[in-house]
Amino acid sequence: MLNRNKKPHVPVRARAQAQPQDQVQVQAQSQVQDQAQPKVRSQPKTKEMIDVDHVNWLLLRWLISASLPPSTLDDNMLIDSCKYLSSSVRLWPKEKVQEIILEVFRSMKEDVKETLQCISSRLSVTLDFWTSYEKIVYMSIKCHWIDENWVSQKVLLDVCRIPYPSTGSKVFQVLMDVLVMYNIDSRVLACTHNNSQRSIHACREFAQELESRKLPFCYIPCAARTLKAIIEAGLENVEPTLSKIREFILHINSNQEMMEDFKHWTEVYEEVSWKLPFDHSANWNNDYNMLDVVKKVMYSPFMCI
Repeated sequence: MLNRNKKPHVPVRARAQAQPQDQVQVQAQSQVQDQAQPKVRSQPKTKEMIDVDHVNWLLLRWLISASLPPSTLDDNMLIDSCKYLSSSVRLWPKEKVQEIILEVFRSMKEDVKETLQCISSRLSVTLDFWTSYEKIVYMSIKCHWIDENWVSQKVLLDVCRIPYPSTGSKVFQVLMDVLVMYNIDSRVLACTHNNSQRSIHACREFAQELESRKLPFCYIPCAARTLKAIIEAGLENVEPTLSKIREFILHINSNQEMMEDFKHWTEVYEEVSWKLPFDHSANWNNDYNMLDVVKKVMYSPFMCI
């Protein structure tokens, strides 16, 4: 018997012809477009090229701003770090770095010279000294002036090595060479020094030189250094106490539980200025801050706990 519910078989071609005409045209157009569009193969991503010279210039600026020697670029850890970022990075040798630094410094000196020639006011210089690990004495010379807007300006003229023996006469000769090079030797009105014997002797010779030209000149010790010397002399009497305070700070910093406990009780007694760790460097104001906190602690309820 025939199953009346079963639909009659229709051939595939007949079904396609039975579809609406618009639908057939859309399918045909999509097939043609698919065949017309070529398949785009995914290109492998190329690594971004690194400007090696730019990297070296950035490191050079870092060296100068941090006052580090050119030999820092020979450090193996620094080299490995740069190679980790890119294997194509090659750091400049220290000889090239030294040459570039000197060339940049010479060009900057010419710019400073042109700037100083445009200043109509008198100038002042400051001298600072320090000794390297190799026992070589260096002197920095800075120039100060007030511009037309009554704003204080300053610029570094040079950093010079003082030949051995580093006497006042040698300091004076080096100072005069720098001032003559900038053509400002007759425009200096005052000199501030670090109150050392060699700087005082150099300033006396400079004063005699300018007096022979009938030019006014005065030299004074740095007030900040004088104040520092006075306070350091006064702190010598409490040096044992300062040493104990430094030991206490080191002990607190090494014990997290004690540090948290100390901070807790300072907050309880509203002593918000007692913060650890302290900056216990060699500056006298940090020594004073430590003594001030100790004095507060001695007369506070914190000592009764």
